[in-house]
Amino acid sequence: MSLIVFYFDSYYSSEAMVYITYLSIIATFPLLFDVVFDYKYIIALFIIFSIEILINIYTNYTLFYNQKILFSEIRIRRINEVLQLFLCIIINIYFIYQLKIKHLNKIQIIEQNLFEKLPTSEEFEILHQLVINKDPLFMEKFKLIYPFFEKKLLELSPNMIISELQVCAFMKLKLTTKEIAYYSNSSIRSIEGKKYRIRKKLNLDSDVDLLVFIYKI
Repeated sequence: MSLIVFYFDSYYSSEAMVYITYLSIIATFPLLFDVVFDYKYIIALFIIFSIEILINIYTNYTLFYNQKILFSEIRIRRINEVLQLFLCIIINIYFIYQLKIKHLNKIQIIEQNLFEKLPTSEEFEILHQLVINKDPLFMEKFKLIYPFFEKKLLELSPNMIISELQVCAFMKLKLTTKEIAYYSNSSIRSIEGKKYRIRKKLNLDSDVDLLVFIYKI
């Protein structure tokens, strides 16, 4: 690309301002390269651009100059170069903004995961004791220890009901179907039915282990 710019920069003479295209190319660097890892390529390109510009300056833009070009053509070319640079910068700003938004969202997810710490053995024991006692405050305590669990489930399946969320909480604690049925005063068949509906609402394939999927949330 720079060789094409180099050629037409001389072809139209310096009056056409074709050299502005170098700035358009440089404006794409933030999208094409990683400054930290690709700095060698960036330096190499700057050296190439500099050599090409210096050659045209040294030859007074006559290396490929076309003497038949009219001034009106040069003026049109000059306007085109300015508009091209302006458009390139606008597009670049837009894409950089989009990348920044994605980066901020990624940071937000990472921070959220950091805040969602694993429960201590004491907290885990408290939850199990609440389950054993069939304490109605179990879900409230569970939400305090796993603050993002229910939110993530509802993001995956907004139509999940409270009783299904409770079954998911029991599965998060690695309780078996029989244990869940006993501690929730339900039948095994009823719990199996809820698990089936949970799987459907989460759109899980038949080869996905529901217990493992829930535990990883």
